Amino acid sequence: MEHSEWDRPSTRAERLNSDARKWLEERDVYVPDDITMPIRKKDQNIFAVRIEEQEQEVCHGVTLHAKTIELGDGHFTNSYNLCVSDSSEIGFEIRSTQKPQYLHKLFRDERMYAAINAGFFYLSDESEGGPVDASFNMCVRDGRVVSLPARSSQVIVQRNGILEAQTVEAYGTVLIGDRDVAWAGAKSGDESNADAVLYNSACCHIYYDTTSDFRVKPRLLDHQKNTTPVAHDVCDIVVGVVNRQLRVTDIRSGGNTDFFAGNFVLHCPQEIASRIRCGDSVDPIAVGGIAIKDIQSAISVGAAIEDGKGDLNMLPVNNDPSLANRPFLDKRTARAVAYKDVHGIHLRVFDAARDSDFFKGLTPRETYDIIMAESGDSMEWGVHLDGSQSARMMVRDEVQKICEPYGNLHYTRWPTRALDRTDRYVFDPFRGRKVASSICLVKHSS
Repeated sequence: MEHSEWDRPSTRAERLNSDARKWLEERDVYVPDDITMPIRKKDQNIFAVRIEEQEQEVCHGVTLHAKTIELGDGHFTNSYNLCVSDSSEIGFEIRSTQKPQYLHKLFRDERMYAAINAGFFYLSDESEGGPVDASFNMCVRDGRVVSLPARSSQVIVQRNGILEAQTVEAYGTVLIGDRDVAWAGAKSGDESNADAVLYNSACCHIYYDTTSDFRVKPRLLDHQKNTTPVAHDVCDIVVGVVNRQLRVTDIRSGGNTDFFAGNFVLHCPQEIASRIRCGDSVDPIAVGGIAIKDIQSAISVGAAIEDGKGDLNMLPVNNDPSLANRPFLDKRTARAVAYKDVHGIHLRVFDAARDSDFFKGLTPRETYDIIMAESGDSMEWGVHLDGSQSARMMVRDEVQKICEPYGNLHYTRWPTRALDRTDRYVFDPFRGRKVASSICLVKHSS
């Protein structure tokens, strides 16, 4: 496989040795002849290797600190912590795309210093279908609203190059034509004061197909649960992006509208819809009490880091059928986080290989305890990003002219028959999983 200058494997990835290749192929994972990876032991513990502690300057005011953190009883995680202590020469950007893409593709932008995966997104193993935009809940892209939240969530927000996180409640106001419409998210738990209930792709139901012959069961969409409620006296106002502007693209009587019909659907009484027409502009005014005009970019993410010290079962994100699993239970896995403390703003990966014996990552409580101990209890804000198999950061290496991946070098993906010419899982350590959003560190434009 050929790669462009910033699009080729890292020098840290060594040639795959025969023992590791044999282990992967015995588990029905396809390993292309030209693939590279770290040389480790004979099972998935081949990825469970402690790293030498080191710190390097990425650019002025930005350091990358790599170290192993011991957790007791032989368990450990490898931490890759990008800390921005001086932002005079760099800025933060939240990037999102309509369809997921590989993180390393961002480095075609010569201003890019680093990027980490950000929000949860629509993830199904079906080859067809899916929403018009992959990002879940709230998404503001380049100053334009792409989606509004169906449930309250933590949101990473960019204002004038400044990064912060806050809780955004799932309610707000949109101006449709000349009419103000108050809406509440379908998962908000309180729709009593709303003119309309908002449904979007985050209202879908993803489940694991336990009847599959694959060792890892595929994630599938429950199509029967993917429509708005049916009633004779309601209408569904379908909202989509037309020439970069949100507009009413359809109005349907009686409900039963697919969540994926537009960027979001406003389910309302017929009397509300009676003065609204297809083609009307849709302008979000506020969401959760926050003025939209002040936001450059935003994306819904996971739980607050501080939530790790509480009852994890009560977190809304742990009871969200759109995610197929419960990502913030008291269980170790790879974690990706963003937070601010007295030292600066941190983008960080706690790496893991979930099928190893002792390299399983962190629980939410362990994540909280480590960050609070290192920061001297000075954390101003902190959130979990999409973790597990999505937890990855990439950093530009100006000397080697490559982008260096940190986290999930054990990644295997579903096969694409036309590309891979195989029905088996494909070992893909350099590219990793495609993601729909990222937090990026970029050089200020001169």
